Amino acid sequence: MILLPPLLLLPLPMLVDGQEALCGYCMLLLAVYWCTEAVPIEVTGLIPVFLFPMLGLLPVEAVVPQYMKEVQMLFLGGIIVAISLEKNNLHIRIALNILRLIGTQPRWLLFGFMFPTWFLSMWISNTAATSMMLPMVEAVLDQIQPKNPDDYEGVLKTSNSRLKIHQEMEIDDSPRDPRVHYAEQKAHFDRMSVGFYLSVAYAANVGGVATLTGTSPNLILKGYVDDIWSAQGLPSPLDYSNWMVFGMPISFMCFVLVWFWMQFMYLGIRLAETCNCCSRAEKGDSAAKKTIMDAYNRLGSISFAECMVGILFMTLVSLWFFRDPDFMAGWSTYYRDEYIGDAVPALMIACFTFIIPNTLTPKADDDKPVGTLMTWKATHEKMAWGTLILTGGGFALAEATMKSGLADWIGDQLQIFDALPGWVMVMLLCLIVSLVTNVTSNTAICTLLMPIMAAMAEGLGKNPMYLMLPVCVTTSFAFMLPVGTPPNAIVFASGRIKVMDMVKAGLGINILCVFVITMATETWGAAYFDLYNLPWGNSTGINSTLQYIL
Repeated sequence: MILLPPLLLLPLPMLVDGQEALCGYCMLLLAVYWCTEAVPIEVTGLIPVFLFPMLGLLPVEAVVPQYMKEVQMLFLGGIIVAISLEKNNLHIRIALNILRLIGTQPRWLLFGFMFPTWFLSMWISNTAATSMMLPMVEAVLDQIQPKNPDDYEGVLKTSNSRLKIHQEMEIDDSPRDPRVHYAEQKAHFDRMSVGFYLSVAYAANVGGVATLTGTSPNLILKGYVDDIWSAQGLPSPLDYSNWMVFGMPISFMCFVLVWFWMQFMYLGIRLAETCNCCSRAEKGDSAAKKTIMDAYNRLGSISFAECMVGILFMTLVSLWFFRDPDFMAGWSTYYRDEYIGDAVPALMIACFTFIIPNTLTPKADDDKPVGTLMTWKATHEKMAWGTLILTGGGFALAEATMKSGLADWIGDQLQIFDALPGWVMVMLLCLIVSLVTNVTSNTAICTLLMPIMAAMAEGLGKNPMYLMLPVCVTTSFAFMLPVGTPPNAIVFASGRIKVMDMVKAGLGINILCVFVITMATETWGAAYFDLYNLPWGNSTGINSTLQYIL
């Protein structure tokens, strides 16, 4: 599978003359390797460094800088701050505090597991948010699972929380054969458990699109947009604050839809009880709540390190949001134009995490030097270095696509979609991408599609972001297969989930989320980013307007 694709694709450059064919050969080769993972996708990202110069597409001096742009520095700084949250356990304290406020009814436990995962995945990696929440789900389920009839005492003794769970699942507790009773309870419990596990993965997936640094495809999009607008002598229209205008409502709406859909699939909807917040919990001891409280109490009082990383984190988000907001003059206006980008505060705060001590009161008998909030060892172990390489390979591919004229050719071929209404075209593309991204890396597919979407949109006389935005967000919405996203793979590895469970639940969510993305693009996205109009007016060709500045 490694040697076969280059050989099978050779007729393209051999039979068709021109740089476009050579670039097409490279694009197809990278696409095959990214989709099949015959070679690790990060290693595939390095192929342009030697392949493009050897084929005469780009000099090496033009390829290498694509691997260290501002967007990669933004990713680096943001991930370091996120790792500092994990290292000092602030994310666990946030999650447990939210769970403490939730009652023991299944639908609100479902919400309690989903909401902190969704919120934290905006700021830390989706993988970390999912990995953090799953042990809590497991601990709570262990407390509320029905007792085996072989344990007679366990059958007769039912805790408050277990009784509430069984009532919610409409199990008749009248006298009967204990084994029949247990079988019904176990069937309902297993079904509910599947819903709880899947909901954590799905919440992490939809949470990542809320912020610019929430997931890798968002940053890949920003890198392309920055270069395209820079080539036209225009400031980038995409930064941390205005991404949230587009992404946050999508994320919230999808979160609510996922919550209701998971209730429908695994709990059954009884809207009156779902909306009756006052009846969601009763005072008194419950095994589920006791488990949560025990975990919270084990954390102890909030530490100096947790306080400091919390302050640094909130400072970073504020600096991002108020750098250049549309409703007021941002702090970046005090500097020269284009001197300050989102990477500046990200790396500044990241550096502070290596400087600020993790305690103010070291133990008197401890000879070890005072540690800092963050260590390079923790960074090295948890940093997604491969993503930096992968995005660089994508930017190099985009550069070659534009320089070779392949983008012009692709744009011309895709003008057949001009006859379709805009919203139909967006929805069809998102549906196709939502299926493809379930079987391959969302980062790889986003890297591959962004230059194509830009060329296609401009060929139709529209803002390149008209297709780039919805397709980028859709690549993060892979709900149907374990290989779709790392959160999916993590919950599948728990052993409680079957592939068909994920397919049945994920198909409906995929369709619902595509509708949300289409609506967002055609309403507030189009109004805010002026998506129906090409920002630089009439173009002399896609290649000229999408030329990248090295």
